[in-house]
Amino acid sequence: MRIGHYILLFTTLRIITGCTPPQNQGNQTSDTDTIVSGKVKPTPPPLCDGFDFPVGNADGKGAYTDLASGKTYDSWYVAVETGDDFELGIHTGEDWNGTGGGNTDMGQPVYAIGTGIVRSAQAYPAPLGKVVMLEHQYLEADTICTLFSVYAHLDSLIVHKGDSINRRAQVGTIGNGGGDLLSAHLHLEIRKASLKDTPVLFWPSLMGKDKEWVMANYERPSTFIQSNRTLPSKPR
Repeated sequence: MRIGHYILLFTTLRIITGCTPPQNQGNQTSDTDTIVSGKVKPTPPPLCDGFDFPVGNADGKGAYTDLASGKTYDSWYVAVETGDDFELGIHTGEDWNGTGGGNTDMGQPVYAIGTGIVRSAQAYPAPLGKVVMLEHQYLEADTICTLFSVYAHLDSLIVHKGDSINRRAQVGTIGNGGGDLLSAHLHLEIRKASLKDTPVLFWPSLMGKDKEWVMANYERPSTFIQSNRTLPSKPR
């Protein structure tokens, strides 16, 4: 992507986010929320029984067929990692691509990494595209933990805000964010509970956050998923 395209993307992020963390769009009232003492109390998601990868099969592998050419490619890979430094600052997740490269993975299914509730599902200006954010809860040493998964640059949305969805339910399809600035890929983030009040499009580098801060508040998706494939679905 040319430097001018990075500048456009950076500018779009600044305009949309306002450079300050507003109220998390995921905390707006939905059909699954309840109101307690005049305040919205989001309904917690059911506990995850484990996590899977967001593209291909549950292991993040498996062949796919380019919808444009009909050619089949053998698998998937992560092109950009969490914490990588690039033109827009510190990368906050993983960029998943099909091995065919380019736009060969355009329109391929994107799946929820775990059981959860859709806290946001909406379209943004190019090259951000359509973005979904899910809230998940899971057990770690009998303690309920919360995290948020974000799926960006989608071509289409399958879910709506407030939906309760299962692990591996399709949330959308891979896109390029609209326009021709990006090649098709999935940008996947896993945010820790410390970021529950940040907006969907929160970008730490706009706030002057460094790599140490990013790594403290975001999971490495593949590492987290691989370490939590099977989990207890209720406390002991």
